[in-house]
Amino acid sequence: MEPLRQISETEVIVWGTFGDFQLPEMDVLRGPIADGYRVVLEPRLPANAQWGVLSLFDFQNLMLAGESSALPTTFEIYGVDPVIFDSIPGVWWVEPLLETNARNSLSSSIMENNSMSGHPGWDLGLNGSGVIIGVADSGIELDHGCFRENATEIGDIGQNHRKVVLVNTTIDDGDHVNHSDFKHGTHIAGSLVCDMWNGDVGEGTSPSHGARILFQDIVNDSGWSEPTVDWLLAEAVANGVVIHSDSWGDATEAYTLRSAEFDLWHREVPWSLAFIAPGNNPSKLYEPANARNVVSVGGTLSDNSTGFYTSSSQGPTEEGLRGNFIVAPAVGIVSASADGNLSSFNDDMRSSTGTSMSTPLGASITAVIQQMVQDGWFTQEGYVPSGPQLRALLALSAESLPVGVAPDAQQGWGRPNLANLIDYNNNSSTNIWIHDSYMMNETIRMDLINEWLDANGSRPLEQVIESKWNGSDAQGPFLKHGEEVFWNLTRALGEDLEVVLSFNQRPFGSVSDDLNVSVILPNGTVIESNESLEGTEHILLLADDLLGIENVTIRVTAGLVGVGNHSDVLGSDGDMLGFALAIKGVNGTVTDSESILGPNPDLDPVVETENESESELSGKPLYEKEEWDEEKNEIPNKINGDSKIWFLNKELIYWVGSSCLVLVVIFVLVVAAVSNNYRQKKKEIGEQRLVSQKK
Repeated sequence: MEPLRQISETEVIVWGTFGDFQLPEMDVLRGPIADGYRVVLEPRLPANAQWGVLSLFDFQNLMLAGESSALPTTFEIYGVDPVIFDSIPGVWWVEPLLETNARNSLSSSIMENNSMSGHPGWDLGLNGSGVIIGVADSGIELDHGCFRENATEIGDIGQNHRKVVLVNTTIDDGDHVNHSDFKHGTHIAGSLVCDMWNGDVGEGTSPSHGARILFQDIVNDSGWSEPTVDWLLAEAVANGVVIHSDSWGDATEAYTLRSAEFDLWHREVPWSLAFIAPGNNPSKLYEPANARNVVSVGGTLSDNSTGFYTSSSQGPTEEGLRGNFIVAPAVGIVSASADGNLSSFNDDMRSSTGTSMSTPLGASITAVIQQMVQDGWFTQEGYVPSGPQLRALLALSAESLPVGVAPDAQQGWGRPNLANLIDYNNNSSTNIWIHDSYMMNETIRMDLINEWLDANGSRPLEQVIESKWNGSDAQGPFLKHGEEVFWNLTRALGEDLEVVLSFNQRPFGSVSDDLNVSVILPNGTVIESNESLEGTEHILLLADDLLGIENVTIRVTAGLVGVGNHSDVLGSDGDMLGFALAIKGVNGTVTDSESILGPNPDLDPVVETENESESELSGKPLYEKEEWDEEKNEIPNKINGDSKIWFLNKELIYWVGSSCLVLVVIFVLVVAAVSNNYRQKKKEIGEQRLVSQKK
């Protein structure tokens, strides 16, 4: 019996005729009532169960996942009351089909040194050089002075172009006057990489003007026509991109399939970090900025260094996440202006306001941090950082605004300030120590990515999930449930000690992994983080509280790592998890080498589940769920004679000796067929199908 997904430390959902508890009936609709809906089925649902659901409806845009795939099958449907799905086994959730919308030199100074003037980072050559930033938006005018090769030529787009390595024109081929959000994409591209062809530094110059861009045009005559996000992110990572900027989304606070796929991609491909605009409504934070592993960028004012942009969306999310990860300038942002003429070779700038503008600026300053890692500012040798490493350093760089003490739902970790990472007086960052489980040789890393994307599968997410990477050739460590790792570091005396841990979570609906970071003082005192939902955690110890202490021990503990369906692999279907650390206030010297211990005896182990067929389970007792409530006109089997979703409560599963033999105690009850209710439900669905056909 193969679990569909693990939902807590002690519970998994399986498909079959046996189980402990029935999934309670619940409202599966995420979002408002609409004309059409996207239906998301449970992952790993057997083929007959999938087709059983599909046979009930006239559907469109079917995206069929394999029977054992960690991805869910989805389809679109119109003219049906979504309440009907509340009691159909195999349906995970339903979301409304909505229309995607855009989210519409001073900024760089603010994020370089918390000042209205000066560019000390640029003076050190920190401008994003060597970094490629990905972006999907409404199109780019390549003849603009920010991007073109010289005064009169766009140049040959590619790896040798000064600014643009690739433009994907599959959906459209430019920032056109008659398209939705004309000028939006060109403005955002300018915020990411604008560097005037003649070398002039002006108000529209990007904080990461040394970086280059990979642009994906996703707006055509029909409006926003974005593909599923794995296609966008796969093309980006295959071309050396880690940071991807996305100032668009649907006007819903629900955790959508797109939110889940952003999270799933980051979990599978650690060298990705998407920056998402949360919207311009202070009472709502829109998808996909509500994803767990992305960076949602709220807005600040740009005419002073402390004001919060009051129209910026903010958290918390419906799932309980804090919301924004950071904030960046959002008001009156000056950047490249499109004119609709590809032969005008214009150098014009325009100003625009909104989180559409703060998001590329947040991505841009993070590109400078990526350059620092790649150039070896924090380690003896540089490397391409993972998304968790960039998030950890971004949180470490950020500082609170006067609206409150970060982190909070409004400002996240605060606004980035590179002065928190760089000692501009000494041109160094010697008191910062970092560790990235995913650090590896760049040639091997790119070969691995290409191998993943060449694997079997109908879409990139299927390919990377099926690759089942075990972390080989990466630095590690990769922790299983209950394991922990230590580093003993020498303090930079007189400085505060600040520790940030970051890791990629599974999508909501699956078990939430929980890594914790602790500081252990020489006298045995333990100070630890206490976050069970967020993927980035923080500890701050003031210098005055550390007087006389020369060394500290940093411990990372796997409080909970889900077992997945495969052992000794990473990703959403595995049982291991990598992470990144960024620590300020140490001199980088490891006084003792790191060590990994086995399962912490203070932690309850998560039981590993074996893939077993029904025949293998036939001789083992199982708890069977209760019959469906007849008073609610529910039926036990709406798809076929033996298909239900069940809870298996792993509190009934325990470890036996060193062999870790899993014993499951199950009581078999007789499943009663309620034929009258079955006919009633079929009649109800048939009537709705007729209504749908008439519409």
